[in-house]
Amino acid sequence: MKDRGVVPVALVATVGLSVQNTGAALGAGWGMIHGAGLGVVVAFVPLALGLALLWAGYLFLSRRRMRGATAIFTTYALGLLLLNEMLLPMTPLRAWKGQRNVNAIDVHDIRDEVFLSARGNPIGIRLTFEARFPEAVVANVSASVFGPIAGLAPRPLQLARGHQRSIEPSPASEEGYHVFRKDTVYRFTQTTLPNFLSYDERTQQPCLMAVETTVSEAQFLDMLSSTAPQKYQADILAGSDFDPTNQLLQMYVTSRDYDVKSMYETIVREGNRRCGS
Repeated sequence: MKDRGVVPVALVATVGLSVQNTGAALGAGWGMIHGAGLGVVVAFVPLALGLALLWAGYLFLSRRRMRGATAIFTTYALGLLLLNEMLLPMTPLRAWKGQRNVNAIDVHDIRDEVFLSARGNPIGIRLTFEARFPEAVVANVSASVFGPIAGLAPRPLQLARGHQRSIEPSPASEEGYHVFRKDTVYRFTQTTLPNFLSYDERTQQPCLMAVETTVSEAQFLDMLSSTAPQKYQADILAGSDFDPTNQLLQMYVTSRDYDVKSMYETIVREGNRRCGS
């Protein structure tokens, strides 16, 4: 083979295949650190197969005198790179596209309101928001727990107990993530309760959760008496299939003040039940 342009193409394609498989290498390294054993070598099979096919094609051409060898081999190498891109679960290019699609999610019409028991007493906060997806996205979108704007509430008083979550229209699921369709607006609704309260939708009754062992009931009531109505903050986050770390889409501060004391009084007013009794 006299066409010397084939060698640079082979080297560039080798680098390209290696870059496409960086996710597998990182995953294998993480697995070895956490005791996955020699089984992690399976992660390198796609790279080894791709390189074997690439250099087998090079050897085939190098043993023949063919016109346009560079063009033929370039087409072959590009085909391998394209096939690799389609078959690998994650590549840098797909991760970049996915990140761009997550960044394009438009969160709007965020609203908060008191979440009421069946008897009309306050037991938490209901947050509603809409999100438009300009591109198809495989991700989980949700609001974080509510944190007080002023200072940090003691753990028993924090609004961190997830109660209900719904998405309309209901998206499909894929390996633990939601599949959001392109050019579709979804409506998200979440209700959050304080850590000391639980609500049974079947019996429509609130109950008092056991406080932490490090906090006595007297200390809990003292904490409760010293709290004042205040605004809360929640972050609307997205965790995608290519990057499970949550990305901030929108930060939101409630439009009104909420009083955890009134939520405790709901338990007293509606039977003073303890959860599990």
